[in-house]
Amino acid sequence: MFFFLLFFLLPSFRAIPIEKILEDQAYADSSIRIVSELPLQEKRKLLYAHYPSLHENLLLLSIKDKKLSNAECSLLQLTAEHYPSTELSLEQAEWLLSLLSVPDYSVFFQETIPLDSISQIAISGDMFAIAELKVFKDSHNKVPILMYHQVHSTNFWITPETFKKHLEKMYRSGYCLINLSDFLKGDFSSIPDGRKPILITFDDAFESQFTMQPNGMPTSNCAIGIMEAFTAEHPDFNCTATFFPYLSIIPFGQVRQEKLWIKKFRYLWDNGYDIGCHSYYHTFFGNISQKAIKEELDFFYNHLSYYFPEDFIRSFTVAYPYGSLPKEMKLITEYEYKGNRLLGGCSAWGGLSPLVHHGNRFLLPRIQADANTLDDMDTWVSYSVESKTYSLPKFYQNCPELVNLWVRKNDPSSLGQYFYQTKLLN
Repeated sequence: MFFFLLFFLLPSFRAIPIEKILEDQAYADSSIRIVSELPLQEKRKLLYAHYPSLHENLLLLSIKDKKLSNAECSLLQLTAEHYPSTELSLEQAEWLLSLLSVPDYSVFFQETIPLDSISQIAISGDMFAIAELKVFKDSHNKVPILMYHQVHSTNFWITPETFKKHLEKMYRSGYCLINLSDFLKGDFSSIPDGRKPILITFDDAFESQFTMQPNGMPTSNCAIGIMEAFTAEHPDFNCTATFFPYLSIIPFGQVRQEKLWIKKFRYLWDNGYDIGCHSYYHTFFGNISQKAIKEELDFFYNHLSYYFPEDFIRSFTVAYPYGSLPKEMKLITEYEYKGNRLLGGCSAWGGLSPLVHHGNRFLLPRIQADANTLDDMDTWVSYSVESKTYSLPKFYQNCPELVNLWVRKNDPSSLGQYFYQTKLLN
């Protein structure tokens, strides 16, 4: 009898299409007030009996203050249009209702975003402001990571003249340098469109890699001096590399000036180079216990953090000495020092490396660089940067899967093969 009477008292709750209800201003405060004062379960039964909706929770929250504002009507309308067959949880309904506090909230409904993602998006005043997002397409997913040691005229590995020829070959073949940190982040923003990223790594911190003059600049015939002279003439080639020293000896030689290595590390970081870990004693990881490997890593980072208490956190990559892997890789993937975890690791061989979202970032293969290494470089099937820039609301930045959804819908030919440069690994 109670619900029979309410049926006549509340004509606006009869089975009327939602479009009509939300457009009808007769959906009045007096009717809402009566419904709002009912116990929750009776309220639900009444709403469902005369307004069978999958958005019941959103409607219940909207009339909590005993009225339905124009903004709430608009939100209900937009939700019904864009999510006609979606049943809203209470959490989802609360999030949608909170959108009313944000300017231009209707932008959210320009794309049919999966509602199971919205709780990841923080509500903020500028979340629907326009932001530029750069995404990259990966056609071929391989990138060369070159491994160098000595660059010396009378020693093993390669001569300075050969190293210069390598740089020339890389440039002519369309490559551009990137460091390991950016590679692990999937950030190729420093690579011009149409060029291919390539990584140069140096193991063991030989003096021939970095000899410093009294004025604090590298000499012209060390590896860094050669690279910087070459990139001065070819600025679109970039000038960066990743160095893997071990610290039981004085890094980069010049042992008569035993504190000079500190200035060299500072120079590298200040000029866009990377420094990673090559263990402390340069020990075969495959021949020692898990405990001993951890001690090697701890010694390295303890030493580095002592001299560089702020910058040592920029060195959490590893090159396995002699390419020797631990018997259990879990030690590496879960290693932590003062709250910092390793981002990735390089072996000593294996050919071209996959982009990190296609392979294991702790088993990145490298190519040993010698006099003949780059002879067939033109035939390497390497990743070439192709990018597009989209203007999107800022909230997409906080939820990379929504970026992928947006790109797929607006560029169907991409088949989802785009990825966002700074959110790739999150």
